[in-house]
Amino acid sequence: RPLLHAIAARSINTLTEATSASSGGAAVATFATGSSAGGRLAERNVGMLLWSLSRFPDLSLTWSLLQASSAAGQRPDGLSLSGPFMACQQRGLHPEGASLLLEHLAPR
Repeated sequence: RPLLHAIAARSINTLTEATSASSGGAAVATFATGSSAGGRLAERNVGMLLWSLSRFPDLSLTWSLLQASSAAGQRPDGLSLSGPFMACQQRGLHPEGASLLLEHLAPR
């Protein structure tokens, strides 16, 4: 469990750095393209990490990662959200599951 917390913390820090590292938005653009160059978390890895974190009884790391990825300009797809959504359904967190889908999948 400490290892996964460390991985989550580093991933969240990487996402946060992507939003603040450049005033010109270059870091966000690098992150949004899924490039892992420059220490940015690849977009495909966010979905895998979301799924892994949603297996824990406490979903706080999952929500933190989602917030950080949104702040970095990433819009997760349905597959990336399947782990957190399934966790909400299994735990009877139906309002949270609906909110998750509306916030991340609804057209803007």
